[in-house]
Amino acid sequence: MSRNKWIFGIVGVAAIVLVVTLSVALPGRNIESDNHQTTTSGTEQTSDKPPETIPAQTTPQTTTKPVEESTKPEATETKQTEISSTKESETTKVIESETTIVKETVEPSSEYPIPKDINAKAVYLNAGAAGTPSVIDHIIDLASTTELNAVVIDIKDGPIFYKSEVGYAKEFGLSYHHYDPEAIISQLHENNVYVIGRLVCFRDPDLAVKMPELAIQTQSGALWKENGNTAWLNPYHPDARQYLLDLAVEAAEKGFDEIQLDYIRFPTGTGGKDYYGENLPSKIEAIESFLDMAVEALKPYGVKVTADIFGIVGLSESDGNYIGQHLETVGKNIDYICPMVYPSHYANETGRVMGNGTGTFLNGVLYKAPDLNPYEIVYGTLLRMRQRLDNTENYKADLRPYLQAFTASYLPGGYYQHYGPEQIRQQIQAVYDAGYEEWILWDHNSNYPKEAFLSKQNTDTTEKAASESQAE
Repeated sequence: MSRNKWIFGIVGVAAIVLVVTLSVALPGRNIESDNHQTTTSGTEQTSDKPPETIPAQTTPQTTTKPVEESTKPEATETKQTEISSTKESETTKVIESETTIVKETVEPSSEYPIPKDINAKAVYLNAGAAGTPSVIDHIIDLASTTELNAVVIDIKDGPIFYKSEVGYAKEFGLSYHHYDPEAIISQLHENNVYVIGRLVCFRDPDLAVKMPELAIQTQSGALWKENGNTAWLNPYHPDARQYLLDLAVEAAEKGFDEIQLDYIRFPTGTGGKDYYGENLPSKIEAIESFLDMAVEALKPYGVKVTADIFGIVGLSESDGNYIGQHLETVGKNIDYICPMVYPSHYANETGRVMGNGTGTFLNGVLYKAPDLNPYEIVYGTLLRMRQRLDNTENYKADLRPYLQAFTASYLPGGYYQHYGPEQIRQQIQAVYDAGYEEWILWDHNSNYPKEAFLSKQNTDTTEKAASESQAE
């Protein structure tokens, strides 16, 4: 089937592409700094700002479940299994999740909405866009006329984007009023829009600077900064973990249908040797235990728990080990993994931005300019992931990829293209052809062309075809 043929088959699409601009700048905050940076291999990065220069390797190594009825939170008693490590004169304890639920008879309450069983077709909204009424109105219009049925809204980058009552956020003034979550979620729910809250986890320079004892440090005890600029919370530190869990619970209480954990990993950049302590579990074990804790903490609220992961994790085990994301285990207990498979973030053949001098090998094919091959890159990556996961027993998570909806103009000339409706639809078709049904579009400015979405009357046919592909 021609990958371009169906792009122009949308009924009623105007000849001129109408781009609806949703971009709203956040006061005092550079929203380009969020989400998804380069892996150690240099073959993938997940932000549409120019990536930092990181050594690249030439060839990556090969190697719904129904949601329970929501209730009001049950009382819990937490038994903490502690793993101690000595760091100079300080002892760091890692708390693994081991929660015993104290049962109460509680009737289901609409206070905590029951997540809908949908195949999410979503767009990301930055906090500024989410706080703009005209943007929300437009999302509702898209949801009523096209296949769009879900949104991802920022809860936290470093700061929290609504007023928070969580300990450190309140103590250090780390929350700001960019939008009213209850009001927006209620409005979206009334119009059958599924609402996902994105919570950036360990990349948190705001709290790391205020509480350096919770942060990654150098062996001399100084605050470690990725590429000399950005401090991170220590994924092993129990207080750093608890802060993030408290924020996730607060977000669930405000009505989000799903809590999406981003930067659920260790840093990739340089900046001196990072130091976590002695005799600690592996990075993979640390990330998995934190995800287990998140599942337990959020279970009383009936929300789904998802995690953003690098697309390269499906291609290179060494990269996954370095950042603590192992494909076969990261989704053991959560509802979704969301790999970020942006074609622009795979290595090109140049020696410049996102280049490794060779390009990216994927399923035996060398792509010298991956951004020019959106279908092939997305399809090839997801196919590799599916092959690995199909051979993994007791894997709970389904897969819902992030797709590129931005133009990577920071790449060298000739190695990028404009990403409009055609390039977006090619990626979406790649998702379906790889056997998956859900996706999220990412643009840090929250600009999405209406023509990228199928109209309501065309959606049922496409979903049927996707389901048949998944069954094969």
